[in-house]
Amino acid sequence: MPTQEEYQEGLDNLARHHWEVDLVITHTCSTSTVTSLKEALGTPVEADELSDYLEHIQQRLTYRSWYFGHFHHDLLLPKNLRLIYHDVEKIGRD
Repeated sequence: MPTQEEYQEGLDNLARHHWEVDLVITHTCSTSTVTSLKEALGTPVEADELSDYLEHIQQRLTYRSWYFGHFHHDLLLPKNLRLIYHDVEKIGRD
C-alpha cells in the first residue's frame, strides 16, 4: 500500500494538472467500481484503503480512459473504465 506521503503526492500532482488527464493506469480501481465488479464477475472482491483513495480521485478527475488489472479479467465498464488482463489495446490518439 502507498504511504500517506505517496497518497498526497498523487493528489498534489493531479491538482497541478487541474484534475485533468488523458489516461489513468492503476493496479486496482475505485470503490464504486469494485462494487460493480462484484456483480459483473460474481467473485468476492472487497474495497480497501486504496480503492477508497481511487474513489476520491475518480469523483474529481476528468479522464479519457482508466485501465486497471488487479482482478485478472478483461471487461469494458461504464465511465471509460477498462479491466484488462489478457487483451492488448492500442493506447493513444488515432
